[in-house]
Amino acid sequence: MAESKWERFLQSRKSKYTRKTYSWAISQVTDDPDAFLAKAAKKGEAAENQIIDWVLSKRTEEDKWTISSATIATVISAFQSFTEWSGVHLNWKRIRSTAPTRTTVANDRTPTREEMHKLLEVAGTREKLMTYFMISGCKLGVLPALKVRDVKKLPSGILQIKAYEGYPEEYVAFASQEAADAYETYMAERRSVGEKITEDSPVIRDKWDWQYKNVSKGKRKPAEARPMLMESLSKTMIRLWQRAGVKVPHGKREFKADHGLRKFFETNFNGRGCPEGPAHAALDKKCLMGSQYSYHKPTPEHLEQVYLGTVDNLYLNEKYQLRQAIKVQEQEHSAKWQENRLELLESRDRIRELEKKLKDLETKPGLTREEVRKMFEDEFQRMSQKAGA
Repeated sequence: MAESKWERFLQSRKSKYTRKTYSWAISQVTDDPDAFLAKAAKKGEAAENQIIDWVLSKRTEEDKWTISSATIATVISAFQSFTEWSGVHLNWKRIRSTAPTRTTVANDRTPTREEMHKLLEVAGTREKLMTYFMISGCKLGVLPALKVRDVKKLPSGILQIKAYEGYPEEYVAFASQEAADAYETYMAERRSVGEKITEDSPVIRDKWDWQYKNVSKGKRKPAEARPMLMESLSKTMIRLWQRAGVKVPHGKREFKADHGLRKFFETNFNGRGCPEGPAHAALDKKCLMGSQYSYHKPTPEHLEQVYLGTVDNLYLNEKYQLRQAIKVQEQEHSAKWQENRLELLESRDRIRELEKKLKDLETKPGLTREEVRKMFEDEFQRMSQKAGA
């Protein structure tokens, strides 16, 4: 039996989370995606009406909606992706005109440092690492597919992260020394229970049975690492905020439970590490957050320099902030010392050159002492002007 277009479409989606979401979304309207596609190809208006009827069924007589606008938008987007991938085009403007206006779930403000300190107080080692990765600009969707080979500690002490390796969306991100220490602690914790961590091991893994309360031991072996799924990551962050006492109930929260942490990076990025100036730094920031530009392709070395210039604004622990401040001061003092040293060496060279010139002048016959002094003063002034230039 030939493989259906729906099955081929699902296989073409890169993310397991996307495949699961699309399967659920399509099932809300039809039990047979291929039959719907055939109808859309022959009778486009009838297929449109099928989606529209489902949308309108979610509206009450009081003009309220039984499900969120975001859920309806997800269902419509799933159908649009499936039909357009299959070469069938419907009137999506007509369909979307019946859907509710998208509402803003969060005001999208940045969590404060005090709120994030509360979060870290109740977070386990794994959740701390997730937090540090996201406040460094990583997308939440990067974490489920991230493998140990994608994370490398640099001589500067920070982590380099290769996100979406092998896909067109691949980009390089960085995480602070605070994240690097949390990463090493988390890996040591996993090794301590028998897990053999390899290059292909997931960076963020599921928990094993004994870590849960009220779950008997022995159900799962700690060594069997499975990557943490996208929906679990999102739910974990929401629960953490609630445990921290920072209320984030659906529809009433002031910031997004996970992407609000990326907003922290966007807000606190200062661009000081970019030698090309603010305009170039703004593009670098977007690249560090995973945006793609066909005309702006900075090297990983350049992005590391830019990240190091702003990392002091991203630390949550005062210890790391002080450590970074000391490192910056040491670099500034070192640069000043080298500048003074260079100036001293150049001054010594000028003095030696003047002494040689004076000696040559004194040995010339027929010159009076006054003439030698005048020639020496002229030569000294010329060399001083040259040094000043």
